[in-house]
Amino acid sequence: VPELKTYLEQYPGGSLTGARDVSYWVKENYGLKPVISIVHGVIYQPPSRADRAFVVQKQIYASHYYDGSLAVATLLSATENGRPLTYLVYANRSRGDLLRGGFGGVKRNVLQSQARKAAQETLATIKSQLEAVVH
Repeated sequence: VPELKTYLEQYPGGSLTGARDVSYWVKENYGLKPVISIVHGVIYQPPSRADRAFVVQKQIYASHYYDGSLAVATLLSATENGRPLTYLVYANRSRGDLLRGGFGGVKRNVLQSQARKAAQETLATIKSQLEAVVH
């Protein structure tokens, strides 16, 4: 969705009709000390695509470990044998410096465990938020 991409690139300078914005901070326990992050979240349903909705979380700031992060969840409506279906497609791309240095292997194991837990929590949050919008 080009207009959503442009909006995210220009934020906070631009606007996107129909988008709902939220900014929040998160404290996560990765590694030896907690990470404080500031996130910009957007929920957007393109006017031209009533069968799709997007939830995007873009990291604006992290106290350490992360260089950047972007998560995108897309809801796709479909039908199968006349029954309505909804698919949730989720992707998260993060870049950080946690795995550098002499203890990279130990850090990697901690990170994988925490990332799995964070993904499960994120998907549960997305599900509840989208169910609130739909109902």
